[in-house]
Amino acid sequence: DKHERLMHGGPQAVLAAIRLKYWPINGRNLVRNVIHRCVICFRNKPITVQPIMGSLPRDRVQPGRPFMRCGIDFAGPFFIKSSLLRRAPIIKSYSCILVCFATKAVHIELVSDFTTQAFINALNRFFDRRGKSTEIYSDNATNFVGANNKLKEVYQLFQSQQHMETTRNTLANIGVSWRFIPPRSPHFGGLWEAAVKSMKILLGRILGETRLTFEELSTLLTRAEACLNSRLITYYPPILPTLPI
Repeated sequence: DKHERLMHGGPQAVLAAIRLKYWPINGRNLVRNVIHRCVICFRNKPITVQPIMGSLPRDRVQPGRPFMRCGIDFAGPFFIKSSLLRRAPIIKSYSCILVCFATKAVHIELVSDFTTQAFINALNRFFDRRGKSTEIYSDNATNFVGANNKLKEVYQLFQSQQHMETTRNTLANIGVSWRFIPPRSPHFGGLWEAAVKSMKILLGRILGETRLTFEELSTLLTRAEACLNSRLITYYPPILPTLPI
């Protein structure tokens, strides 16, 4: 009755109104049970069915060394100064992000321009530091079609037949397999998209509207990489560990 008089108010409002005259024992649970059985409240705020998460892909659960299987994505453009002069021209740069499938470790490379040679050089630097990968996954070119103007250069590069042939041949010579996610399915690349989001959050807090040089931005990206790789892998309990590590 009190729930209807309060125009189907929530548990907190109903319980506060009841406690003006009575103090029911275990009142919060009683009010919640009454509201849970209310048909009008259910119709206005139904409980949606939570979708069941599918199994992880085979490449995500196979054991292996870090970056044996990884995903790659680009972020940007970042506008940087071409020199230390006060009125130095502003140029574009991009960040190449690689995420390990097994450990979720992140590797970030700063790319000076969006050409095939710059892209291959970034991959070579990655292989020299982290070791050669066996499989690399990336977005399909059609995933960039609906993007804004900032991603036009990314789309044009991945649509270039010469770029794809050069990249495939270069990777095939060293035994690396390049794979694409299905067309128009960017959610298949959620692992590296989440890494891009985390990197942008860190850069947005520190960088703001400041224009850096190539070396300064490269240093900042390396620091962001270190922060992302220092995240906890498992749950950290709020109490001190009882067993020695």
